[in-house]
Amino acid sequence: MKLDEKCKEVVEKTEWISITTASESGLHTVAAWGYRLRKMGIQDGGIILLPAGKYFQTEENLKENSDVQLLMASSEVQRADGKKGQGYRFSGSGEVQLEGTMAEQVKKEFPWARGALVVRIEKAEALIS
Repeated sequence: MKLDEKCKEVVEKTEWISITTASESGLHTVAAWGYRLRKMGIQDGGIILLPAGKYFQTEENLKENSDVQLLMASSEVQRADGKKGQGYRFSGSGEVQLEGTMAEQVKKEFPWARGALVVRIEKAEALIS
């Protein structure tokens, strides 16, 4: 997925990321620091890689239902109306990979990680326009 320039700017300036998954037992939300996403970058085809330290419930939810949403925002990014403060909601499918190329990429940068949270972005929506 190709991200527009404003979306890329939010990714580059976000402080933290909210990650929400769902299962039959309900919603589950965790977070990650924005610098971790910036360190890994957004891979070709709109793939986000984040280090998975714990994320045990996230992993279980994604095995049952691969749908995931990420929220990112920055008070530094200018909106179309000229005011500062822009956010994006990313929707897609996810999985926690403990082995393989993506897991190894993440572990190289974050040795404490047990694997990678891999999110394939299908949709990116501006929250304030």
